[in-house]
Amino acid sequence: MQLFQLQLTIFSRPFIGGIGFLLVVPAIGFAIKPTDISNPQLAFLVSLLPETKSLSIVLALFFCIMLLNAALAYWQTVTAETIEQKMIAGIRRDIYQAAMNADVTVIGRYHQADYTRIVIEESENVAYAFHQLIDLATGVFTLLIYTGICFYLSPGITVIAVILGVVLLLATVPTRRLIEKVGSEHLEASAALHRRASDQVKGIKHIKSSNAGERHTTIFYSAVEAFSQKEIRYTSVESLTQLVYSFTSALVFCILAYLAIDVVNAELALVVILALVFSRLMPQVNKLRMIFQRIAYLKPSLEGLYCRLEQLNLNADPPKTPMEFNLSEGIRITNISYRYPESGSWALKHFTASLAPNQLVALTGTSGIGKSTLADILSGLVLPQEGELSAGDRLINSGSQMAWRELVNYVPQTPFLIESSIRDNMNLLRRKPAEDSELCAALKQAAADFVFALPAQLDTVIGDDGTTLSVGERQRLELARALLKQRPVMILDETTSNLDPENEARVIATLQSLKHNRLIIIISHRPAVADAADLTIAINEELKGQ
Repeated sequence: MQLFQLQLTIFSRPFIGGIGFLLVVPAIGFAIKPTDISNPQLAFLVSLLPETKSLSIVLALFFCIMLLNAALAYWQTVTAETIEQKMIAGIRRDIYQAAMNADVTVIGRYHQADYTRIVIEESENVAYAFHQLIDLATGVFTLLIYTGICFYLSPGITVIAVILGVVLLLATVPTRRLIEKVGSEHLEASAALHRRASDQVKGIKHIKSSNAGERHTTIFYSAVEAFSQKEIRYTSVESLTQLVYSFTSALVFCILAYLAIDVVNAELALVVILALVFSRLMPQVNKLRMIFQRIAYLKPSLEGLYCRLEQLNLNADPPKTPMEFNLSEGIRITNISYRYPESGSWALKHFTASLAPNQLVALTGTSGIGKSTLADILSGLVLPQEGELSAGDRLINSGSQMAWRELVNYVPQTPFLIESSIRDNMNLLRRKPAEDSELCAALKQAAADFVFALPAQLDTVIGDDGTTLSVGERQRLELARALLKQRPVMILDETTSNLDPENEARVIATLQSLKHNRLIIIISHRPAVADAADLTIAINEELKGQ
């Protein structure tokens, strides 16, 4: 409904503006008598002069019409902004939801800064392009109205003016292509700048400890300079186009004036009115030129955004279907293999194992042997490309993958923490916040007693990625959050790798106490974990399972 109302306003404003402009003609009539005008069209317009012969009435009516036009312009601006913001919000929701539903291997190929830039900046470009289209529609209708007035007054001169205007627009086609190229270069420079800024934040400790700050600053300055040069180049091309257009439009006006006065021998009143009309026309033509160029500049950004969105949607997870699994028979892994996209070698190949319920299972092996890949498969994040994974008598495939995830509690190797309080981080993956008593119990089970020694305890803000905590403290906080979930399968990837022996023993004791009502799979290099496990599976190059 808002879009429909906006369209009506776009259509009506040029008409109202044209009516207001026509009131200039009767005003001229106060100085020129209709009988003194030979042009019949102009004489008819002058004859519309109110019988009161009052200039004040004409000007008052003109003022009211212009006030109405200004009010409609205000409403159009606010309504257009409302629609644009809804578009931006919708696009951002679509991208976020598409990323949330996409295969994790696809998301893993994105640079974090690219994703953030697309969600924040590129989505706004869509709305900006929509704003340009609104301006384009308004400009086109305004052109039609004023062209109609000119054609009524002098068809010949108007046809010549239209031809010259079309020539002006066509002359800017090569420039628009150049601006589209500049837009592509600007997009690349912007992406590089965002990546450099993001990399600095992520690696600030490594950069400073290696005394490499000067080198990275130089690299960042180069990205800033490249971005600035693209901005300058766009402004240069746009300004050059404006210069050429201004020169050409002035030449067009001189040609039209010459034709009207010396060739057509139009009377002075008609020339004055045509000059007024064309003074309104030429800015509209220039506005159309600028809109076409801006859309050309935005085109690479819009194409990139929709390309990413389409890529995410094409790699979406299968729909969720309610399904039951019989875990009393455990999990069977039969000859499964997996290779990441764009990788020339298998991350895991021909792996076979059987996992019984109510066990603590340790997966061991050298780095890069495929342990984390196996964890991703067991958790349902990815499906094996060869072989079978089954829980009881049900295969875990595209039809059951989403339902299987509901039964698995997976703790990846890299902790996921946000810049907020410990309480917020503990509840981050829950549909409903847990009670403080539950949080405290989980923290104690995970040997995360350090929280209670903090001044604000659960309300302590831990920084982005938990930077105020040690690596071991982050791992324990992540484990405590996992312990809040009561799911029949728990997969832990190197959860104890940064714990001291005392805290590692406490965590292992907790896991041993929990295995009586769930299957716990822990990936670890630590001997203490293997010693405490009911089953140890060593992955190696020869057997890939044992």
